[in-house]
Amino acid sequence: MNNVEEEQVEAMTTALEVQLSIVYPRGPNFSNDYNEGDDNNEKMTTEDEGTLRNSFQNLIQDLNYSADYHQLKVAFARAVHRWKSNSISNGSDQMTDGIPPQKTKTSTTFSLFDQLQGGFALPVTLEEIQEASSAQERFKLFERIDYVDDLLMDWKEICHILTTDLFDSSQADDPELGLQIISLHRKWFDQGRSSDEYTPLLYNICHNLLETLGKVIKVEERSQKTQHINRESHGLTLLSPEKFHETLIVSLVQNWRDMWLDLMQRNQYSEDLAQDMETCMIMIYLQNAPSKKSALAQKVLALVDPNARWFQSWMNDVATIDHLISLLCMEERDSIILSELWIRIQTFPEEDNNENPSNYAFQLHSISIISITLCRTRLSHFPWDVINQKNTYA
Repeated sequence: MNNVEEEQVEAMTTALEVQLSIVYPRGPNFSNDYNEGDDNNEKMTTEDEGTLRNSFQNLIQDLNYSADYHQLKVAFARAVHRWKSNSISNGSDQMTDGIPPQKTKTSTTFSLFDQLQGGFALPVTLEEIQEASSAQERFKLFERIDYVDDLLMDWKEICHILTTDLFDSSQADDPELGLQIISLHRKWFDQGRSSDEYTPLLYNICHNLLETLGKVIKVEERSQKTQHINRESHGLTLLSPEKFHETLIVSLVQNWRDMWLDLMQRNQYSEDLAQDMETCMIMIYLQNAPSKKSALAQKVLALVDPNARWFQSWMNDVATIDHLISLLCMEERDSIILSELWIRIQTFPEEDNNENPSNYAFQLHSISIISITLCRTRLSHFPWDVINQKNTYA
């Protein structure tokens, strides 16, 4: 397990140990309903253990990912071991009204219950972050934030700073800082999966990556024009800017797709939270690529998700067909996106054609999008009038 997973397991372990201590305050050999002179004490203990075991089995069945189950299994084993050890060491301690005596101890970890109360003070202040002289210095400060709870109070300001630094780093020749900031987003996203209360934060983290990708694509033509002028003026031969940014774009697409799919598969869809991101993702991934970077982003998504699971999971949660159609029928550059998709799949190679075009994966991805849309809208609600319109862009 990595450091983030270990922190999650430790937090769950502490929380489970507290729960066991509440249910069995006298230790593993006594039930919470222990009464002096009751001959059914052993039976009551067995029933209580069965109830607790069933509750944890139900919890395990609700887990969506095998990694979550493994973490819970490890945490539960640790919690039981610590609970039994503490019960043995405290067996001779006096108790009041069935409540074990409080012990004072120094620990470097915090219980999950403490974290859910709103977190702890930031290891660094917002003023320190804002006064940092460079993106690299701010990144070092962000690295000191170990818990996602610590972001909640000042998240609006922190989110803006992160987006700005991520975009600025994407314009540098060395994408290393950008990749580090993306990893920071991923770390906080993975931590925030522990509770629904972090869902708005997770949407913001996911949107940061997509927004940055959109900005990188938009500045490409302007950047290429400026470099062309510099070459003519100074006689310089510059490396293609795509060589600097390819790794960063791949990381942005892959991490966004994983985060978005995770939100949808855990039933965290919210039309209000997803509104801006829905429009942005349709424009970036489904329209005819206006630039090389846009084409690269679409190709990466098609390669990592040829069956368009990101689209399928989202469509399953969209409340109305009208909302879906309104997004797919957006008009961009005098062309409708759904019509562009339809024209694109008409050029798919025949079975007897041995050619393997470079955009083969992208065409398969487009076919998946059309197929998923047809399955959701059915033939009766599919916007055939839009498909039959002449696509002026084509």
